[in-house]
Amino acid sequence: MALASQSGSPVSRRYMYRRRKRRSGRNLLLVGAVVALSITWIMWPSAKNTQADPAGETAAKTKPETTSNPTSSTPLNPASSTDTRRAGAIEPEIMTPTGSPNSTSTSRPDPAPVVSAPKPDPEPSPASTPEPAPVTATAPMVEVPIPEGLKPDNSAGGSSARLTGALKLAQTNPLKARQELSELVGSRALSEQDRTAARLALNELSNRIFFTPSRLSQDTFTKQYVVQGGDSLERIARRDDINVEWGMIQDLNEISNPAMIRLGQRLKIPNGTFHAMVSKREYTMDLWLENSDGRVIIASMPVGLGELGGTPTGNFKIRNNSKLKNPQWKNPRTGEFFLPDDPMNPIGERWIGLQGTDATNKDILGIGIHGTIDLDSIGANRSMGCIRMRDLDVKRIFDALTTSGSTVTIVD
Repeated sequence: MALASQSGSPVSRRYMYRRRKRRSGRNLLLVGAVVALSITWIMWPSAKNTQADPAGETAAKTKPETTSNPTSSTPLNPASSTDTRRAGAIEPEIMTPTGSPNSTSTSRPDPAPVVSAPKPDPEPSPASTPEPAPVTATAPMVEVPIPEGLKPDNSAGGSSARLTGALKLAQTNPLKARQELSELVGSRALSEQDRTAARLALNELSNRIFFTPSRLSQDTFTKQYVVQGGDSLERIARRDDINVEWGMIQDLNEISNPAMIRLGQRLKIPNGTFHAMVSKREYTMDLWLENSDGRVIIASMPVGLGELGGTPTGNFKIRNNSKLKNPQWKNPRTGEFFLPDDPMNPIGERWIGLQGTDATNKDILGIGIHGTIDLDSIGANRSMGCIRMRDLDVKRIFDALTTSGSTVTIVD
């Protein structure tokens, strides 16, 4: 019998082919396993060394924590973090030595103390509020200055001591001090020196509590008016319960443009009627404000009077239609005529005509209160009988005195 290898049968050949094919696949698997083991062996020492190195392990763990934690309390870049906050709205302005805000200079100043947001004042300051709230009547006042040599004269006895008390009272209760000083001047019981001191103190008090938009809440000689639709300063001054010229309202409220008052604006208004008293011996005019609560001196001003004692005494009222601004004038002695706006016009910018109300002076004509271009005549007898005043003083008197109730009393 022939062997299969010697047989030409195709079956035998197919058998041998299959055996050879299976042996070749096993070889490929073996080679792949060897290669995998080699690669594993090559890589194994690096992994082993990394696990065995504590420093490397710590660094590996630290790095991702540092870079991936956005809420860390320590900024990654302090410089860039500071710049970001400075550009924000919450950072306060930083002034450079030259005074310019938010300088872009690259040099950094020394760290400044932390500045907290400013706290609002407990009460608004009158210097920063358009319409200051009234203050109490006992608000402290700055000391009323008394010039050297005008201290109270003790020779006057009780009146002088009362003057001293009134001057001290001005520091804590200016309204009460004003009342006391007014009564002392009006009584004519003080010496001339003390009367001068009292008048100076009254002027100082008025500058602080009257001729200012702020109003003391307990001052009964002023009141408040709220601007209504269609109002003007002139219309307000013509109201039945207001008895001043509109210029006084403008002056008290420091209104630069009388046409610019606004609806709802609060205005300070004098409460009462103004009167004037002229002392020929002292060359002064005291401006009084009177109402149902009494009267107080609002201002005291120097005057010039008629030559040879020509200024008449007694009681006078303001003649109707006699108050003139920038008037023309004819000198009754020389006939010389002066037009309005003439800088040489002797009677200045204001004229207030007077009419006597006493039997002894009711026939006197041509007497009045006016300004002057001759300031040296203030405190002297140089006029033709009229009362001369400085320009600013006569404007104040012009706005205070009215034809409806104001009086002028002239005494020796």
